[in-house]
Amino acid sequence: MHLSQGRANRDSPATKGTRPPRKRSSHVPGQALGYLIQPIRLLQLLLDAPPDSFVTLEVFEDVGLETSDGHKTASQVKTGLVKNPLTDRSPELWKTLANWCDAIEQGELDPAKTVFEIYVAKPHKGRIATLFHDAQSVKHAKAALAEAQKCFAKKTSRSGVAAKVTEAESYANRTLRFDGPFLETLIQNFRITTAKRNPLADLRPAVAAKWVRPESVELVIQHAHGWIKERLDGLLLAQKPAIVSANDFNREILTFLPRCDFRTIVTSMAGLPSAEQVAAEKARIYVQQLEIVDLDDDAILQSINEYLRASVTRTKLAEQGIVHDESFVEYQEALMAFWRNKKRQIALVHTQHKPEGLGQLLFSDCCLHKEKLQGLEMPAYFTPGSFHALADDETIGWHPDYRVKLRGASA
Repeated sequence: MHLSQGRANRDSPATKGTRPPRKRSSHVPGQALGYLIQPIRLLQLLLDAPPDSFVTLEVFEDVGLETSDGHKTASQVKTGLVKNPLTDRSPELWKTLANWCDAIEQGELDPAKTVFEIYVAKPHKGRIATLFHDAQSVKHAKAALAEAQKCFAKKTSRSGVAAKVTEAESYANRTLRFDGPFLETLIQNFRITTAKRNPLADLRPAVAAKWVRPESVELVIQHAHGWIKERLDGLLLAQKPAIVSANDFNREILTFLPRCDFRTIVTSMAGLPSAEQVAAEKARIYVQQLEIVDLDDDAILQSINEYLRASVTRTKLAEQGIVHDESFVEYQEALMAFWRNKKRQIALVHTQHKPEGLGQLLFSDCCLHKEKLQGLEMPAYFTPGSFHALADDETIGWHPDYRVKLRGASA
């Protein structure tokens, strides 16, 4: 694969005086976001990249794709955070087009074999940009360019003095004066891609569709980003072009997937507690709640294991950002609702049982219940352990009069 690094040359001092000077942007957050979006767009292209192709970062464009037969996608990434980069007189739009014309002139990009993409992280539009995007024939490309010419028709003041040339006009003039057939081909291959929600959110369905179940998507994305960053950082430190092979990427992810079954990963988060940990739990409220309804020692020991493992798992799921805080709240509310309904049902149906028997029935039904967390199937210990967490702070209980009984036990 032969990828030129002429992009840097187009902004080199040698071109000074032939274009307007760059203005330092005061919008640092938007600029920083642009750098963050580039790796996300790179990953999006990798997901759809054909075999034997390569995806690049800051080689011939912000993000690029080159297939084995030499076809390219040159993707200029715009945040759209501060302003719309697709307006008719946007300096960002016309600078991008002018740079592509330079790349064509210098032989870096073949307009007939390149898709010229502006990727915007927010849903923006522009009249001229849309005309360019929709132009699929030479006729439509010429018509779109004619509209652009009208937009930048020279205007004079009442004194007859031409108005000062703006930054956008300068770039537009360079673009619209470019060689006709080449420019028309560029316009036919121009496209606008905008994020549907936001760049990262758009990744999730793409990863799920290609590889994994929804509950494993976040883990795959995290692994993919980490692998890509490590690969690119190594290349840049070695002063080599930042190029990622689609074959290498797919091989890495396919190797990772067998380790990515969510329930296996979650189960591995919490090993069995030690004897010392179990012994230290016996004075806890949730254990007292089990003793109040006369559960046997084996059931209490199992409950302690479930409580400790669920506690470790909740902590790690939160720390790793796999499950959102709101999802934990919703999960807890669902468990409480189940407990209330089941308690009412048992009291109505099993009137012949003593309070301890009612408590054991309620405990057993709750432990058999399976509740998904953020749509994810959880390990067998997690729901019972989460019920015990609620019992530990006395939000729920097993005995019909558990609060009175707990105060008596405490006394």
